[in-house]
Amino acid sequence: MSSEVGVLTPERITEIVRHAFNEAVKVARLDKAFPDVMTLCEVAEYLQVSKATIRNKIRDERLPVSSKLGNPRFLKAEIDSWLKGGI
Repeated sequence: MSSEVGVLTPERITEIVRHAFNEAVKVARLDKAFPDVMTLCEVAEYLQVSKATIRNKIRDERLPVSSKLGNPRFLKAEIDSWLKGGI
């Protein structure tokens, strides 16, 4: 009978630590407070997509955006409504 089941090798410890770290990063990202008015970078992080995806959605008019000040700005309330299918 082998007793190797449950043996913590250095590789297994590294794997466990890496997994725990990745999960902590996910939780921290979800807990981050986003501003009421977001930049393109912030909305990409908020939606967890690339900046290119956000630009494409702006171009295709599939994402609520305001460009009154020159650079695109996103109202968090409108993005939340859009996510829920309200816009």
